[in-house]
Amino acid sequence: MTPIPEDAIAVVGMAARVPGADNVQELWDNTLAHRASVTRSTDGPHLYARGHLGDVALFDPAFFGMSPREALTCDPQQRLLLECAWQALADADAGRPQNTAVRERTAVFCGTNQSGYRDLLAQAGPVSALEFEAGTDKDFAATRLAYRLGLRGPCVAVQTACSSSLVAVHLACQALLLHEADQALAGGASIVLPNSPGWRYESASIHSASGLCRPFDSAADGTVMGDGAALVALRRLEDAVADGSRIYAVIRSSAVTNDGGRSNGFTAPSGSGQAEAVRAALARADLDCGQIGYVETHGTGTSLGDEVELRALSEVFAAHASPGGVTLGSAKGAIGHLDIAAG
Repeated sequence: MTPIPEDAIAVVGMAARVPGADNVQELWDNTLAHRASVTRSTDGPHLYARGHLGDVALFDPAFFGMSPREALTCDPQQRLLLECAWQALADADAGRPQNTAVRERTAVFCGTNQSGYRDLLAQAGPVSALEFEAGTDKDFAATRLAYRLGLRGPCVAVQTACSSSLVAVHLACQALLLHEADQALAGGASIVLPNSPGWRYESASIHSASGLCRPFDSAADGTVMGDGAALVALRRLEDAVADGSRIYAVIRSSAVTNDGGRSNGFTAPSGSGQAEAVRAALARADLDCGQIGYVETHGTGTSLGDEVELRALSEVFAAHASPGGVTLGSAKGAIGHLDIAAG
């Protein structure tokens, strides 16, 4: 029997709600069918293109022990994360009795976008300062999950812009390997409110002039935004195997770096920083480039971002890739750029 690596992490539960898909299976089916879920139309300089979520206002507060008032003052991003958290944990427990001790020692690492719901809530009527802050501030999203689901592990709001959900996965893996928790939820949510159907195109923006997101395509002209949420439930691989958990995938390593002034501007990406992160992840997993067949990229469809990312991957893989090469992909062409949940 092959020894189980002590530093490996198992993905034992998943939940997602993204444009065109209310769950992970629907997202997978759409992917296999090459089905894009971005709605698009144009009106002169105005572009109406976005990956929309339907029914974001629908929520069952009683199911989570919340009052209608608490639900009303709670940002839809927090409500959506709470639903996904419950689904991911239920998925992790599927087919076996729930382990109360593991549930209690569950950590939460997640992020949300800045709240546009704040303005809508302020216009709706009298709201106390406490309700306003707890319901709409990004710092409270992770702790609301923990409070409502009885999770007592570390609870951290992760805010690193578009990398938030993947950085959350990295931090969750570290917490598990340090035995700070026996299970972890990691991911993010982004819903932009008021729900705008599009934007007025400006040549200096990152938004697509055509309303189409085409990562790494010669015709790519920018990105298209979308709304969504996703969470994964993680456990140490040895524990997941021991208790018979269903294992979707194994995380052998992860790495996080920072550009530290190496890019051409504060908001510009750095190819060397990205290459450094990929090399670090490969080294920690004791893998070489020839063992990698597919890379799911950031792939925004912007000329600068795609060029920098391709250059970074080429720097790492060009001399050492497998004979068949490495396939690249990006979900943004199908569901849009989900911002905080883009990982």
